[in-house]
Amino acid sequence: EAAGKEHFMPSGSFWSAGEIAEKVFGWAEPYPVKNPIQPYEYLTLNGKKMSASKGNVVATWEWPEFAPPQILRLLFLKKPNKVRDFSYQNIPIYSNEFDQMQKAFFTKSGEDKNLAQMKRLYEMSEIEIPKTIPPQMPFGIATMISQIIPEDKVVEKAEYLLRSLELVKGKLSKEDKIYIETRLKMAKNWIRNYGEDQHIVNVLNEANIIGLSEKQIDALKDIKTGLTSKMKEKELKDYLYSISEKHGLTAKEFYSAFYTAVIGKTMGPRTIPLIITLGANKIKKILER
Repeated sequence: EAAGKEHFMPSGSFWSAGEIAEKVFGWAEPYPVKNPIQPYEYLTLNGKKMSASKGNVVATWEWPEFAPPQILRLLFLKKPNKVRDFSYQNIPIYSNEFDQMQKAFFTKSGEDKNLAQMKRLYEMSEIEIPKTIPPQMPFGIATMISQIIPEDKVVEKAEYLLRSLELVKGKLSKEDKIYIETRLKMAKNWIRNYGEDQHIVNVLNEANIIGLSEKQIDALKDIKTGLTSKMKEKELKDYLYSISEKHGLTAKEFYSAFYTAVIGKTMGPRTIPLIITLGANKIKKILER
């Protein structure tokens, strides 16, 4: 049986238990067989060893409020014989990794060793494997929607966005809608408790053009000229690219201008999901002012 590396140190619990087994019960002392998960290494928190006395720990009872429980299992199961660092700010990254494993489990097949390992990790991380793949809703998208859409409309808007991005097809079951609603609630709680400035999205009522060049401002004017609510993901992407090309802007210059105007920052959530979520009319109204 595997255990943390401190238990295998001289006079550690592994050896003490071995002596008790041999001298008290008359059993042969266990031999520490080396295997891929033995001994466990440390799981650090923000680069520091976890310590209950210092309060540097993960409160597992609070975890389901802001992240899927499966992620916590994955953190402990993935490469346990190597030191792994954990940060609450990286929850979206861990969530996306779990989603990729889930998608591979349901949609991919073959004899590839990495694929097999990914599927096995998913099986061990999942509490109860669903019969069909749940709606694929990236945590980053969930955090964005949960901040800018009223609570009574957020599930409906999330479903609309996922369909627009072709992440959801066909009719959603009751369980699927509960899955989406749960992730939205987790994302909102995560933003409230652990989100940093780059994760916060506040949509402006009128465009902020402070610090933008004339070319950037002209590009923003062009966005509202041809933007329509009927545009799908690829059409939107091509439309925005054509405008940045027309005005001789790099992708960084163009998108930083868009974010500055709409949310008052030079960086933000993915542009296409943000536009679809807010709607063409809302974007045009902001850029007109």
